[in-house]
Parts: sequence; structure tokens; C-alpha cells
Amino acid sequence: MRCLSTTLLVATASAVLLVIVSSKERPLVRQNSKFALSLYKYMSEGHKNFVFSPFSISSCMGMVYGAVTGSNARELAAVMKFTRLERSLHRRFRRLFRQFRSDNYTMSLANRIFVNRPVPVLPKFKRLARFYYGASVKRLDFTHRPRQSVRYINNWVARRTHKKITGLLSTADVKSNTNFVIVNALFFRGFWSLPFRKATKAIFHLSNSRTVSVDMMSTPRHRFYRTESKEMRCTILEIPYVGGEVKMYILLPNSANDLPWLEKSLNYDTLRKAVGGMKGWTGALRLPKFRVTSSYDLASVLRTIGLKTSLQHGKVTLISPSPSSVGLADVNHKAAIDVSEERTDASAATAAVTYRSGFFSFGPTVVIDRPFLFIIKHHTGSILFVGRVLDPTARF
Repeated sequence: MRCLSTTLLVATASAVLLVIVSSKERPLVRQNSKFALSLYKYMSEGHKNFVFSPFSISSCMGMVYGAVTGSNARELAAVMKFTRLERSLHRRFRRLFRQFRSDNYTMSLANRIFVNRPVPVLPKFKRLARFYYGASVKRLDFTHRPRQSVRYINNWVARRTHKKITGLLSTADVKSNTNFVIVNALFFRGFWSLPFRKATKAIFHLSNSRTVSVDMMSTPRHRFYRTESKEMRCTILEIPYVGGEVKMYILLPNSANDLPWLEKSLNYDTLRKAVGGMKGWTGALRLPKFRVTSSYDLASVLRTIGLKTSLQHGKVTLISPSPSSVGLADVNHKAAIDVSEERTDASAATAAVTYRSGFFSFGPTVVIDRPFLFIIKHHTGSILFVGRVLDPTARF
């Protein structure tokens, strides 16, 4: 039996978009959103700013799902909430990808499969990857030139994400038994529907007793949408990008003590209910500029939520003609977001490596001057990015 190793990478960069989703895509969007918000509590551990792209992770694992069978496929479907979508999963992803096109924003979506030179690839998997994910095959020499191979892949991701994601993989991620690197790269740039004025210095409350000076952006009076959620003890404000196809949602706790409750109670149902009850509000908005970069080893998180067998061993029957033992050794995710007066740039990348065997006032001005959460959401319902800002001046 030939041993097989697969490295999986997904890079995503986005800002905001929106398109009408058909009934055929709704089940996938719903399940992806449930996964996104269930993942939040695992990603939010620690006391710092963070951002991640659930859409990047789901897209990556969708491609992985096309390469596994049997118990591994069932386990992956359960963890990623693909259950009951198995037979139509790739078709749904393909239709969803096609909806991420608009003249109102810049978005590039690219997939690629990097294969160790001597390893054969089944035509069936190549056809699946090409047709549903637009992924072509590129052969590299992981065995004898791992450093050059890593550099090539990282450069490809950097180009596809407008250099927002660099150095996703290290030479330690590609070993002599690595045969595959499956990559998804997504970049999105969106401009605010109502650009902010040039930022000025203002006070941001880190806690009840600590403050910091931040660059605070502001808008003139404008019509926004907002709501209050008693379940999450927060106020939610919607900020649209040009065209209204993508929107950022700011979730501001009602008090400094309510942030832990907000994070604990945030899930698909509470968010859907709150956003569904948003009402028009006219006023000015003040929001701090922020830039966040986060890196994660998702393997431990995926183990916690149930991906155990695939992280140890399994069978890949679609990639190579020879059934081989395979396990996910590492799952790396990197995300970045940059929010400024004119636009939002956001990026993310995920790599799975396998081995053998502020006080919120509803008066004239809304001021976001204390820790908050943000969600960037496509009008189809797809959650592109989720994050938290505890200190807008921090750089991670």
C-alpha cells in the first residue's frame, strides 16, 4: 500500500458583496453559516483582536470532501455541517461561487491543486476539481525541492490575495511524505456606500477603567439600519458597501460586562432573528479604523468539534489510483482585514496538511467607542468574515 500525504490550503480575501441566492443554494448557505458561528467560540479564546474567514474554511473543506470517502467523508460532513448535502455539495458550491460577481466590488476566486511530481492523480478527481471549483493541477517537487515548492505556493496565494496573505505555509508544513496541496484563494475589496470622513483622534474605552486614543472615522447624517437584541444583549448596526450587495454588521454589547454574554449567545438563530428585525435609523456614525491579522492552527479546534479520524488516518480514493493511508496533520488558517475611510480589504487562507498513517447612543450620532464584534456578510447569507476588536490600535 502506498502512503499518501496531502496539504490543503485555502486563501480568502474579501470585503463585502450581495446577490440574490436561489432556493438551491440556501441549504448550503444556511449550513455554512451555522458552522461559521459555531466555530466562533473556539476562535475567540484569548484576550486580543482576531479575524477569521468561515467561508474560506468551508470552501477549503468542500474541496477536501471531494477527495475522501467512507467514514472520513461522513465525519467531515458532520463537522462541517455538510450532512444531507453530500450528493449535491459540489454543485451548490459551484452555483454559489458564480454569484460572487458584480461591478460594485472587486472579487477574485481561484482554486488550485499542487501535486508532488511522481504522484498520479485520478482523472475523476481532476474533472471534479476543475468543473466545480475551477481548480487546475500544478506539479511541484515536494520531495527534493520543498523550500522552492513552498515559496511557489505562497507567492501564488499572495498574488491572488493582493499580497494581503503572505507566508501561509512554512517549510515545516511540507515534508517528504507530502503529496498534495489543495488551495483556494479568494480576494474581495469593497468600498463603503457612504465613505467616512478623514479620521480624527478620539477616546476608545478598552474597559471601565482603561482608555486609548484611536483614529475615529465619521459619517454625515445618513440612513442606516439597526436593531437591539435582548437575547445577545447588544445593538447591531448595518453598514453597507457600494451596491448594497455586501454589508458589515457591528455588534456592540450593551455594557462592558456584556461582551462575554454576547460571544456566548452568538449563533445562527440569534443572529438571524436579530438581523431580520432591523429597522431604519437616520443619524451619524463614528467607527474606529482598525487592522487585524490572525493566524491559527485549526487542527486542535477541528479535533474538539469532532474531526478525529481524519486527523489520524483514512482513505483517499479520488486523488490517487492507489488507496493510501492519510491523515490531516495540520490545518492552518490566516486572515487579515483592513478597515479605513473608503473601503474594507479582507483576506484569509486555510491550509490543511496531511501525513502518513463604546457607548452606543440612538441620538444624532452612534459612537463605536468600546470593544465590538464585526461580521461581513454576503446578501446570499454567506458569512465571509467574523472578528472581534478589543483594541483598534493593536496590531496582531
